[in-house]
Amino acid sequence: MTEQKSQPAVNATITTAIGRRPGAFTLVELVVAIGILVLMLTMAGTVFSLTLRSTGQAKALTDISERLRMYERTVKEDLRAVRPGSSMMALECRQVWVHVTGTQRDLYKLPDGPYGAEFPGGGDPERMVWDDDEGKMRPELPRADVLTFFTAREAASMINPSLRSSLQLVSYGHVKPGELDRDGDWALDPDDYFNIEDHYVDALIPPWTLPPAKALPLTANQWLLGRRQTLVMNVTPSGVDYATLPSDDKLFDGKTDILVSQSGGSFDYVRDVLWQKPTNPAWRRRAKLDLNPPAVQANRMGAWFLPNCASFKVEWALSHPKWGRWLREQPDTVWVDSSSQESMQKTINHLEAIRNRYDPLDDVEARADLQSLKDLFEMRFVMLLDPADKRVAWAAEDFGPWGSAGKPPAGEPDPFFPTALRITVDLYDDTGRLDRPIRHVMVVPVGPG
Repeated sequence: MTEQKSQPAVNATITTAIGRRPGAFTLVELVVAIGILVLMLTMAGTVFSLTLRSTGQAKALTDISERLRMYERTVKEDLRAVRPGSSMMALECRQVWVHVTGTQRDLYKLPDGPYGAEFPGGGDPERMVWDDDEGKMRPELPRADVLTFFTAREAASMINPSLRSSLQLVSYGHVKPGELDRDGDWALDPDDYFNIEDHYVDALIPPWTLPPAKALPLTANQWLLGRRQTLVMNVTPSGVDYATLPSDDKLFDGKTDILVSQSGGSFDYVRDVLWQKPTNPAWRRRAKLDLNPPAVQANRMGAWFLPNCASFKVEWALSHPKWGRWLREQPDTVWVDSSSQESMQKTINHLEAIRNRYDPLDDVEARADLQSLKDLFEMRFVMLLDPADKRVAWAAEDFGPWGSAGKPPAGEPDPFFPTALRITVDLYDDTGRLDRPIRHVMVVPVGPG
């Protein structure tokens, strides 16, 4: 009897245990688990994306740094071999009405009137400059300056490597890219693609008042900075294509990098550089080059490039052999920006501020010398030049005749020949990994000193 009464209790216990099924999940538990899994996958994807982006940016910075090292080394070696007592240097500073990137071009239309902080690069504080007249910040336009000079740096012809010369005419500036066919004709004419001269900002008036009718189609982040090398020779090389004038189209078309002097080593740069009207001076013309030429035309591409260079800006250090000693006493260098009347006036104001640092009674000589320097600077670089032609040039006496415009003594350099240049470039990477360009500023001494 006892055994029959205990059996149902055992069965009830077993049934109750089986009914609870402790290994199952509720719907709420499943939803929570899936949510946690999705969150973890999202976080992992974000971390992976950030890692890829950081790796890409690091590689882009490495590539740009390598390009900048090569660029800086080349510029320094060129300028170190300049001999101011027997050389010429010319500089044209130009602001260009252009969108910096394709995104800007899509987002911001060109205004009919004065532009505001939204164009171009208005959101980037490094691309804004202070406007004294307006009393506020305004956008800084990309620069497409051209720097040309003689250097005694020995080099071989890139087109005819067997030819060498100890004198070069070097030009830095943005090049005109195009496409050559096998016959050497331009399948894509660089002038149609990069006719930058039509988009210069008029230096007579501030750039924010009356821009050109339209922006340059090629955005600034696609520009290519080039170095054009022209070997200067006194003896005509046999069997070699060469130029006898610096305005010869063969030099700018990439067909030759040899310039043969017809006057024993001195060229008539009074005509082509110093005194030529601002229509089309030869030295500031931009080279036409194919970046990926057909194999049969590859020997024409003698040039060095800095790709994705959105701006190339050159300023020069003001000095003078007689009155410059007062400038050397100052804590800051007087850098001259020749891009506009406004920037030149800032240099004059800077000289006046330095002069006012000296006491009228105790520093009479310093004040008189600085006043003479200011007056000569204004006459040489502001009053006597066509304001629409923003070029400045320096030359030794044997590149004359100079007339009465401050001719230096025989065998001596131009008294205003720059002792140093400050060069600023803005670089983008070629894959668009960087959100903003890398700005690189370097100060380069001119001459062996």
